[in-house]
Amino acid sequence: MWSIAAFAVCATVVGRVYALDPAPKPAKELIDAAESTAAKLHKPIFVLFEQSKCAWCKRLDVLVNRPELKKTIDANYVLLRLDVLEGGDAIKLHENAGGSEFMAKLGGGKEIPFFAWVDARGKLIANSIAMPGGANLGYPASPQQIDVFVGLIKKTAPHCSAADLKTMRDYLIANPPK
Repeated sequence: MWSIAAFAVCATVVGRVYALDPAPKPAKELIDAAESTAAKLHKPIFVLFEQSKCAWCKRLDVLVNRPELKKTIDANYVLLRLDVLEGGDAIKLHENAGGSEFMAKLGGGKEIPFFAWVDARGKLIANSIAMPGGANLGYPASPQQIDVFVGLIKKTAPHCSAADLKTMRDYLIANPPK
């Protein structure tokens, strides 16, 4: 009898926690907030378009959150993550409505991770369609991809030092995908 009561309490608590978990915010709301912050801080916006099941997206998230790299990202950008291109039930659970349309507006297609830098008014500065032949960079894993990624950071980061770029390059070289 006690185990049934305990189960009922746990199910109720879990149900309440799940019910309180909000749906993802629409992309427009997040973009507007990022643009407002970027205008106040005089920084560009670094937009990461990701998907919940994308391993390369998770690697990119780790990259921008590494303590030795995060300070450079935070000093130079307003970081905005948008979940896009989900399928099935994941759309309701993860996707930011309108994010895929914003990605397309910035030059993205169906390849993720895709990233772009925009100014405080949403004007495109650069994007990850930067590889030869107009291919998406994705996660910077190869020496060529690392060079392109670091070049994009140099182009878009207003306060990024040569030492910051070297730290980023060194991390990418020392931590290749396995």
